[in-house]
Amino acid sequence: LYRQRPLATNSTASHMRAAFWRLPLGVLCQLLAARAAGVCGPGDLGKKHVGLSARTASGDGGEVTAQLLCGDDAAQAAARVALNRRNQIVDGEVVLKIAKELQALLTSEAESGNLGYLPPETLDAGSPRQRPRQLKTGGLYSRRAVDHAKKEEFPDAVADLLRALLRPNLDATARDKLMATMVDFLKKADKKRAKVAQDGDLSELFDALEMDDDGTKITDIDMAALKKKYRELSVKYHPDKNPEAGPRFNSIRDAYEILSDPTKTVLYDTGGMDLVRKHEGGGGDLSRTENVEKQVTVDLKDVYVGTARNIGNSRRVVCRSCRLHPELPRCQQCKRCPGVMQQRQRWLNDHQYTMETMEIPSDEKCTQDSQQISISIEKGMLSGDRINHPGMASQLPKQIPGDLVVSVMVRPH
Repeated sequence: LYRQRPLATNSTASHMRAAFWRLPLGVLCQLLAARAAGVCGPGDLGKKHVGLSARTASGDGGEVTAQLLCGDDAAQAAARVALNRRNQIVDGEVVLKIAKELQALLTSEAESGNLGYLPPETLDAGSPRQRPRQLKTGGLYSRRAVDHAKKEEFPDAVADLLRALLRPNLDATARDKLMATMVDFLKKADKKRAKVAQDGDLSELFDALEMDDDGTKITDIDMAALKKKYRELSVKYHPDKNPEAGPRFNSIRDAYEILSDPTKTVLYDTGGMDLVRKHEGGGGDLSRTENVEKQVTVDLKDVYVGTARNIGNSRRVVCRSCRLHPELPRCQQCKRCPGVMQQRQRWLNDHQYTMETMEIPSDEKCTQDSQQISISIEKGMLSGDRINHPGMASQLPKQIPGDLVVSVMVRPH
């Protein structure tokens, strides 16, 4: 509040700062709360940056920037950054370093009198998960962290352990125990993330390339932006320049190879890396959707000089990422994909059975996509020549899309 007035000298500022902090506790809390409310509004929790951030090495040759968001304390911000898919930090000391740097920023603001943001005293206020942020002992933090971990609420579990580790005068034995528990939770969270990724989480690939999938486009991936980002990161994290970044470089390369190939993208999205590897090995074990046959009729002069024709192609496409992330905007227009038909035995009595066909419902979402395809009519083509557009037939989960095959028919002269 005093910063809103002109400061003539450092001495004047010091006196005003001292006077401010000598206010009665109740008045001081009200003033600080009012200033904090000016930083964060009701809809800002977990979204708005409060202007404090810390940067540190991530351990894989890169850097991590931790920002305090409205509703965060230093521990919550550090836990969120550590468990973010783009970072995947399992080194407890790195996470604690981030928390300490953020805590130092908050403390520095408080000591200078420039405090504009106060972490809330109550976490998840107004919800069934409402709980106090600060506890009296490290043991209470530890027990609450274990309860969070049992529910796989790993960000909250790690945050509570960080709050315990940030307490002053912590003895070495207690620190080692808290750190070991936190590392265990970080690894469990990473294992859970890896399991989801095995099922084909495309957001993992976008994160590897430090890109965002805005969730609006059904089929289109910006290939120009994808290629530009891949070139930038492959230089930055190449092992020849950054020996510690080998795993990061491999994940960047794999992500680009999948997202730049529409067939690999749909296979990864619906069946994970196993289907991609089968496809790369020849795809003998994978089914294909049926090819689509179309015809385009041209004049004799068109095949003499060459030309292009547009034809419409309407096909079923798998809605990208909608199985694991149905909250994405594009998923709202999608419906369940056709199920898989299977044969099963149904016993009529102890000695007789019959075979019947049943449909296994799909977990994936599909929609119809229509677009114009440019058909290049080259010089010298003959009537009956066929032009192949790979992967442009309808899609089904866990199957290689068939081709759009266009037959050229030349009108008699």
